[in-house]
Amino acid sequence: MVKYEPFSYFEIKTLENGKVNIIKELLVDHSYNVAQFVCSRFLKFGFDKMMQRVLRTLVLRREALKEIAPIIRDSVIIGCALHDSGKSYRKYQENLYQSQKAIFSGHEAISAVITYSVVKCYLEQTIPKNTRIWLQHLDDVFSRIIAITVWNHHHTMTRREEKKRRVLNEFKEALEKANWRLERVLCSWPGTFSKVIERLKKYMSYPDIARDVIESMNTIKEAIRIFQVDPYGRSDIHKSSIVTLSNVVLYLLITADNIVAMESRGGSQTTWEKVRNVLEVREEYSKRLRGFLADDNRIHM
Repeated sequence: MVKYEPFSYFEIKTLENGKVNIIKELLVDHSYNVAQFVCSRFLKFGFDKMMQRVLRTLVLRREALKEIAPIIRDSVIIGCALHDSGKSYRKYQENLYQSQKAIFSGHEAISAVITYSVVKCYLEQTIPKNTRIWLQHLDDVFSRIIAITVWNHHHTMTRREEKKRRVLNEFKEALEKANWRLERVLCSWPGTFSKVIERLKKYMSYPDIARDVIESMNTIKEAIRIFQVDPYGRSDIHKSSIVTLSNVVLYLLITADNIVAMESRGGSQTTWEKVRNVLEVREEYSKRLRGFLADDNRIHM
């Protein structure tokens, strides 16, 4: 089996002077840069405090917030690091290397089930047992929140929902043929994302556990089954809360993803426009969060 170093972007441009310009970006670099952007920029905007407020809608006993907060924060970082993991799907990368064209349509469906599996296993291993007694389903609820964020991070592109479901079915068939061995279906798995977590370790509380989960992850079959039934949850109340909270995190991911992509792929946006972009999203993020808390929504566990 041919080994491919996965790309997140590849484009060949012919300039006005006739010269050819190749713009390419490795998946390991884009994944790290997006997660690092979220850590270094949004943490300065009070992200931790906002997440503490969000967590009060999930955690019924406030004395556990201090203990749970860094674990949840790690989960957000993991989700950002894995948001494009579906691009490592061997079919995408083989097509890129053979045709010199990058076509990743629907990759976010694969990324979402990978993210759900990793975050859920990570939470199961890091939330203390005495806390888990009265935090039933928190690992599932927050895993869905992060995974739905990844599922929707290209939500402005039209007609993606049907495409995502087709890609998910195709990915499942490929895994079945590969006896559910991810390394046969994804290029450079788990190496690419182990490297990303290693580079992010200074921002995380338990990076070694996150890396171990990625390297030993074996719950992808269950994640695919869940997402084929309904990515958003089991009941209308449960679904509404998950969608609302995932939208809060979505603002972080979309802003980081677009600015990082623009910077690495030769965009012409000025520094001030970049700053304004972040501030506008931060303001919208704050409004959405305030509205969510004012409605006093609760996730029922």
